[in-house]
Amino acid sequence: MSNNQQSSETLAWFESQILPLNSIMVPATDQTFEHGLGLFESVRAERGTVPLWPLHRQRLLESADQLRLPISVSKLPEIQDLQELVKQSGLADVSARLRLTLTGGSSTEACRLWVTAYPLGIVKTDGLTLADDFWPVDERDPLIRYKSLNYWLRRRAFEEAQAAGADEKLSQDASGHLWEGSRTSLLIVKNQSLIGPTESGPRLYSIASKALSDLGAEISFQKITTQMLVEADEVLLMNALRGILTVGQWRGRHFASPGPVASSLRTIWRKMYF
Repeated sequence: MSNNQQSSETLAWFESQILPLNSIMVPATDQTFEHGLGLFESVRAERGTVPLWPLHRQRLLESADQLRLPISVSKLPEIQDLQELVKQSGLADVSARLRLTLTGGSSTEACRLWVTAYPLGIVKTDGLTLADDFWPVDERDPLIRYKSLNYWLRRRAFEEAQAAGADEKLSQDASGHLWEGSRTSLLIVKNQSLIGPTESGPRLYSIASKALSDLGAEISFQKITTQMLVEADEVLLMNALRGILTVGQWRGRHFASPGPVASSLRTIWRKMYF
């Protein structure tokens, strides 16, 4: 396949092969279409490497098991498969976004899984603005913790933030506690200490927070209030695609962006991951 073909045709890893994305067929009986069942992962590839794939793989398998989506470990790509997809997609020398999609399957059809690769594009890392208001979450909703194909709640929150001229919007439960962004996990810094929302709360299990902990960062987990946000020295937003991002302002309150804690963590993060 020529370089021109690589750049013009989206490729996918599917059932141990790399082939054109438009050649993958999903039956109309798949529960993805009937009930919105399915999961996805967005994975960073950096100059041909996929450093956080083991954490994404673990989250996908655990989520599929808990949601009773029948997937075999043997159906998942190995890291070499992802690296080959990146290479054949012409993205081995840049930052890329890998999108893994797992459908819901049906009573007669197994789940289908494929991975595509795209350029990551420009990432705004500092000076982010939070929307003034929040998107609502119900702490009784068990599905908020999964990277589900039914992504409308988070997508709507992000689009509302963009329409308001902000970069991200945080979620809030009925008790007033803050949990995460529509596409990011939340950490605040107070007196040089990292604070994150309670892990068992209504938020997505964060790959980025786990990766940060693996680097030795100590995070105190507790319920975060709007007053704690106001009084924070730094506000960090993280995800496994964009790494450590810093908030510059919210409701007229300005934060160090980047502050000393974020800068220190980012140095270690970039050395180990991207």
